[in-house]
Amino acid sequence: MWSAFQYDGPVAELPMLVGTLGPPGVGKTHLAISLAINAAESSHKIYFRTLTDLVDSLEEAKAAGRLNRRLNTLHPPGATGAPPRS
Repeated sequence: MWSAFQYDGPVAELPMLVGTLGPPGVGKTHLAISLAINAAESSHKIYFRTLTDLVDSLEEAKAAGRLNRRLNTLHPPGATGAPPRS
């Protein structure tokens, strides 16, 4: 199997936002579920959504003036890999 990168460490140390692109039937959902199970076993919270749903949710929060609150819900400040936010 060809891979764009190779990573042999714990999945819980990977970035918290993982997106997959590709045609139907190539295993995107299977991969996402496997990553989510591994992260959940490491006590991480899991949000399983389509990218369209995520973007719509963030746009709605921004329009309502609650973008930072929404971002903090998805990935609290200080969590592993969390970027600083003001």
